[in-house]
Amino acid sequence: RYDAEIAWFDRELGRLFDALRADPAWGATLVLFSADHGESLGEHDQWFCHGENVSRETVHVPLVVHYPEGWSGPRAREVDG
Repeated sequence: RYDAEIAWFDRELGRLFDALRADPAWGATLVLFSADHGESLGEHDQWFCHGENVSRETVHVPLVVHYPEGWSGPRAREVDG
């Protein structure tokens, strides 16, 4: 079921981005995508845990940024901490 949930979300997010890219406003659109938590999938002998522990797998979450054309603000970079 977990794989099916990921596949569904990936497909729907793709549909959203396809619709955004088809709109002329895409070039002027800043898109930020993140999650509220990661997921433990067997690491540390824990499965689907994210409220009882604090591990790298549960506290590191994705952040995806699409900058609009001509963006003059700060650029993306990877930071520790």
